[in-house]
Amino acid sequence: MIDASAQLPAGLELPAFTVVEAEVRIQPGLKIGPFCHLQRGAQVGADVEIGSHVVIGEGAVLEDGVRLGSHTVIHPHTRVGAGSLVGDHTILGKLPSTASTSTLKAAGELPPLIMGPGCTVGALAVIYAGTVLAEEVFVADLASIRERCRLDRRVIVGRGVTVENDVTIGEATKLQAEVYITAFNYLARTEERFKHRKGCVLRSGCRIGGAAVLLPGVEVGEEAVVGAGSVVTRAVPPMKVAYGVPARVVRPTPPEQLLSAQKKS
Repeated sequence: MIDASAQLPAGLELPAFTVVEAEVRIQPGLKIGPFCHLQRGAQVGADVEIGSHVVIGEGAVLEDGVRLGSHTVIHPHTRVGAGSLVGDHTILGKLPSTASTSTLKAAGELPPLIMGPGCTVGALAVIYAGTVLAEEVFVADLASIRERCRLDRRVIVGRGVTVENDVTIGEATKLQAEVYITAFNYLARTEERFKHRKGCVLRSGCRIGGAAVLLPGVEVGEEAVVGAGSVVTRAVPPMKVAYGVPARVVRPTPPEQLLSAQKKS
């Protein structure tokens, strides 16, 4: 079904069971699988590739050269930057919800998810509305990034990582597999828990080892390193290595491991 007001390039042949709603705009070069649904006002740039069983939400924008895997869902007004790659069964721009017993207040209206150019998001990942990914961010399979987060350019988010609400991650930061960055989920039942609700800040170039846990509000300094399996309960200074439960600073980051050293080599 194709709405009469949709703008399609000449010669485009859509496969079976494709739905194109009103005011959709498609640029030349689209390759699209069957059973896709492009909702009202969605915009598809030039040379975009879309798998099968994909939903593009109302007003969502796919810039030039985007590639979407099969069974992906792009929620309304999400913007996917030029040349980005999105894996199968991934959800972009999801709105948050809470349990009936949750003490968290509703998030209210959130701006759409914005992804810069050249991003890669793996299979079965979920990225929420209100978050911004700068250019060339890499998010691996099974990762989850909650609302109101900011990931600067060339951040790497490993397989199965969870980034909770309101987290800021600086340029060229690396999170290895299964890292858990907490925010609003302080584990307590007293009123004290409310004052601990705060997103973490990870400064540029820091690295977080696999399965590490960062408690709410923790700041990891520029070029700092957190060892695998650590539980970080307090700030880690810039250019320091910390590990353990709880994590403690043990030495400086080796000079040859700094980003400045890599640029010279």
